[in-house]
Amino acid sequence: MGYNFLLVIEHILMLVPHKARKAFFTFLAFIGYKSAKKYRRIVRQNLNYAFDNSMSDEEIDTITRYSFKNLLYNFLHLMEMRHLSKEEIAKRITVINKKEIERIHKEGVPLFM
Repeated sequence: MGYNFLLVIEHILMLVPHKARKAFFTFLAFIGYKSAKKYRRIVRQNLNYAFDNSMSDEEIDTITRYSFKNLLYNFLHLMEMRHLSKEEIAKRITVINKKEIERIHKEGVPLFM
């Protein structure tokens, strides 16, 4: 039931322009940031540990907000990628050194491990 609900939401979101979808996900990131006090605290602790308490509160807040926004933008991107045709995906990809890739493929060596 939950998965089907998400598919319906995805379908509705794909009917609106990209700008509106992005604004919606930005809003969700803001809601997530405001409502996830525990995770804001964890981010603060991690940044203070990693940077030896040298970051200002403003820098930590900026990074935390960006992290929430980036997470939601990744969901948006994945959702939009599901609705692209092979031709649209091919337009977005640039292959560098195609001959080398073909040579490796002929040898039966996996490109990604």
